[in-house]
Amino acid sequence: MGEHRKAGRQPAIQLKCSLGLLSLTNLEMTDHVVRIVDISSEGIGVESDEQMEPGLVWFYTTVKDHRGGVLLWSRKQGDQYRAGIHFLSFSAEEERILRNWPPCPDPLRPCIDIEEFITAWMRAARDQDGIM
Repeated sequence: MGEHRKAGRQPAIQLKCSLGLLSLTNLEMTDHVVRIVDISSEGIGVESDEQMEPGLVWFYTTVKDHRGGVLLWSRKQGDQYRAGIHFLSFSAEEERILRNWPPCPDPLRPCIDIEEFITAWMRAARDQDGIM
């Protein structure tokens, strides 16, 4: 299989990273602890004990000055799962929405149009990096 990355990846010292993941398939938010196995200026490769669906990711602590990205793929490799996360920049409002998912769990928080939010985010991701 040929190399499709724009930026070369460097091995990482098995760093653990806590992240939140909003699945683009079912709009469910889950938390994960992963091991960063390689890193580049554009993203990271991670290993996990469980399968993760493609979606929006935010890091609980920054990774190379990045707060989040998009999980593009995940597949089984041995007894672990490997996944690729492409760094993206989130606006303060986008990060707030992701951190407080779901968008209207109680009457004190304003509801947002979920379809509008996802559509706008995907358009911004496409414009920013041409990944979708």
